[in-house]
Amino acid sequence: MSIERRPKFLYIPGSSKTGKIYSQLPNDGSGDVSGLTRSSTVLSVGSDGFLQSNAVNDPAHSYLFGSCPELQLQNYALTNLTSDSNEFDAATWQDFGVSLADVSAQSPDGTVNAWLVTNNDTGVTAHGVRNSQNPSTIPGRWYYHSVFAKIPSGSSCTGVYMTNAAESNRNAYFNLINGTVGTTGVNTKFANIYDYGNGWYRCMFAFDATLTIAQLNIRLVIGNEIIAWNGDGSESLYLFGAETVQNAGGALAPYGEYIPTSGSVASVSADSIATFTLPSGGATQGSFVFHGRITDTVTAVFINFGSSDQSNRGRINVLGDQPTYYSVNTGYMTQPTGVDNFEEFKFGVSVDNSGNVSLFFNGVLTDDAVNALHQFDQIQIAGTFTKHIKSLAWYSEKLSDAEMITLTTL
Repeated sequence: MSIERRPKFLYIPGSSKTGKIYSQLPNDGSGDVSGLTRSSTVLSVGSDGFLQSNAVNDPAHSYLFGSCPELQLQNYALTNLTSDSNEFDAATWQDFGVSLADVSAQSPDGTVNAWLVTNNDTGVTAHGVRNSQNPSTIPGRWYYHSVFAKIPSGSSCTGVYMTNAAESNRNAYFNLINGTVGTTGVNTKFANIYDYGNGWYRCMFAFDATLTIAQLNIRLVIGNEIIAWNGDGSESLYLFGAETVQNAGGALAPYGEYIPTSGSVASVSADSIATFTLPSGGATQGSFVFHGRITDTVTAVFINFGSSDQSNRGRINVLGDQPTYYSVNTGYMTQPTGVDNFEEFKFGVSVDNSGNVSLFFNGVLTDDAVNALHQFDQIQIAGTFTKHIKSLAWYSEKLSDAEMITLTTL
């Protein structure tokens, strides 16, 4: 079926300028976001497939997942504690059982600055590099290690293995042939792999610290997760951009775009909360559809509707990996099927003037509730986790279930 009703508010990423992003509807400027701030530069994947820098306060758009831009919002500050992220010959790195050659291949940032790491030891030993900087960690906080890796032509390597050698069972294998996560340690919280094109994968895993140091080890892998073997010099990997990342707030942060460093640690600041004004005059009914992606997270507010008065504001929360609707009277509605890290999804909520509310997820009606206290006068994108927005739409009435199912079907 076709949706003949026109949304009163529509945002699709594209047009922006420093500190501002534009809505498609209304097109008179009343639905735009002004005053969007971020006090540091941040990287995102550009339309050419390479990492690009976004200036202070400039909205970041990412093409990591395809040819259409997605608004990249990272509402927490991150610090890369690895002070020489792409200088594997620096004093802060040690190599074992390998030789290093720099400026050997085009990296994910589009320049020829990747490192060729080749086995040079025929003994049965591990082959790779370790970060001897051993940055300080705070027990109880979450961190993640990451590195970009690629298999060179003719290499017999099959993947890369990363571990925090300072603590037990915080590790993960990554298969670079099929772009999948392999075996992970029992104390690994999350492990994810991202295809950056041209054979490059970004491999990362999150862990909670119980000690006061971390030590990132990166090893070459052959066969089925073999990390110790008799080398013959044919095993090699390209590496680029290693990280040990800390979230300033101490909460879970399993993803942030790469933070380059040279000689010292570096940080990216948080994007400010993006608030879109709705042309509703505080309407108590309406239908909203989100299309995008979110990272793995713990319980966090995702989207607020209405004023700061909690008594009449509905919101979308993420509970673990499951988005759901909440208002004072309804509490949390039935949670739909969870979404994997950065899996594309559509989520919808519709409310009428009597407080009847319906919840939709990827084309399925997941729950109904009554007595929702609700007011639509703004859409506020919040939550201390990374999200990619493909579109936001708001209709000024409660659409039918059939219409909402169509609008939320991928």
